[in-house]
Amino acid sequence: MKSVRPSSNSTNSNSPSVRSRKNDDGAAKERSRILMLGWAFPAHLTGGVGTACQGLCRALGQLGVGIDFIMSGPGEASADDAVPEGVDAVALAGKPDSVDKETHAPKYGRLADSWDAALEHARKSDEPMASSFVASSVHPHMEFIRINVGLQPYQRPGESAEGGVAGTQVGAGTQAGAVPGHAGAASHEGQTPSATAPTAEERRRDLFAEVDCYTHQAIQAAAGREFACVHAHDWMTFQAGMAIAEASGKPFIAHVHSTEYERTVHQIDERIFEIERQALMKADAVIAVSHMAREVLIRRYYIDESKITVIYNAVDCNDSNPAMRPANIVRDEKIVLFMGRMTLQKGPEYFLAAARKVLAVIRNVRFIMAGTGELLEKTMALADQLGIADRVLFPGFLRGDEVERAFRSADLYVMPSVSDPFGIAALEAASFDVPVLVSRQSGVSEVMRHVLKADFWDIDDMADKIAAVLRHPPLQAALRKHGGFEVRNLRWSNAARQVVDVYQSMLSRQTMSSREAATKRQAGNSA
Repeated sequence: MKSVRPSSNSTNSNSPSVRSRKNDDGAAKERSRILMLGWAFPAHLTGGVGTACQGLCRALGQLGVGIDFIMSGPGEASADDAVPEGVDAVALAGKPDSVDKETHAPKYGRLADSWDAALEHARKSDEPMASSFVASSVHPHMEFIRINVGLQPYQRPGESAEGGVAGTQVGAGTQAGAVPGHAGAASHEGQTPSATAPTAEERRRDLFAEVDCYTHQAIQAAAGREFACVHAHDWMTFQAGMAIAEASGKPFIAHVHSTEYERTVHQIDERIFEIERQALMKADAVIAVSHMAREVLIRRYYIDESKITVIYNAVDCNDSNPAMRPANIVRDEKIVLFMGRMTLQKGPEYFLAAARKVLAVIRNVRFIMAGTGELLEKTMALADQLGIADRVLFPGFLRGDEVERAFRSADLYVMPSVSDPFGIAALEAASFDVPVLVSRQSGVSEVMRHVLKADFWDIDDMADKIAAVLRHPPLQAALRKHGGFEVRNLRWSNAARQVVDVYQSMLSRQTMSSREAATKRQAGNSA
């Protein structure tokens, strides 16, 4: 990697830099590239991580940082199915060594321990393994490399990518069931709904083979590329990030959007926990999306707090389309929206428990629960069990304009997360001037002042605040105005500058270490 002009706060004029110079027209000129590893990126999107990656990458590009983004994509899909909007596809050669007879997953030899070994493996391959996407006008600073694996970390085996249910309203005839509950999420009979959550093995049965496949292919895809740092998002990319950083000698940055400890509400899979712990220990720098997340890394993973930087997520405000309401929703109804994965972490059972209390005093309210996940069917059954099925709508996983229509239809957005490192959907809601109620057990509550807050388990407080917003237009108007203004100052450009500072710090430290090693060698030779 060629040396470029250092940042203004660099202490050494010869240190490498990821900051950009300006062209004559004032536009940022690319001076360095970052190898970024992720498993989601619009339009191949399964949650907030994809949204965060898109916003961050766009902002980094505006600062002149080039990015090679290695992403996952379902192996059975055509190349176009996983291409981000505005990106053209180009083939990249490679193939697995064999196929596992039991899982039918690709099998690879041991991890390449050098670029030469990785390149030699790629040269011998003659079948499609991944697709390289060259950005057009939408992402002119990026190149996408799709790995032919389908990483769906929140999906149960046998479930479709969208969860198998869409546009569903629970009817009175729905078979009653229960979801895993905690104190406070009481049923209409005064009992706390309870059931055994899917085991870790059920959730992850095929996932580890996919992660292994991603790791090997990512190493081959990275071989021969020039980059200054390796930046990996969440545990599924950490093994690839560690291996590439070790082989290339480049700094490794682990970006933690959520940990196994938080995703499973303490019902952890030890294998995933260990992958996270090992990567975080080896990382040169760790980025956490909130101070709450930082504390988890320190207390549960024993990570040195000095190498953790908190960089909040942000949002791209968009005032594109006029407000639109779904055709099956009556306009004189109040709309309360939940949008997120149907998992223990997101607290859907608390949303329904609070909804039942609200409906006891305000009947003309429709509760929309948009999203999919392992608890979708049980959440639908719980709505029936609570006797509020006729007031709850499950539209499934929403994309693009559907998300905008849902937000613009809402009188209130509620995020009752049990343990959420951030919760980017709350920012998205506020960007559409929707009043927001979040749990205090979420990272986003650290940066949003003009929102209502409640403990996830306190369904009485949550219900009271929902009812207050629906009953008092001045309160709703104030939350819309001030929340919308506040979120417009939470820009990805600010987050990107902080990320560049992390890159710069790692490169400067690497340069100093190299010089110290060279000085010691010279001293030894002189002796």
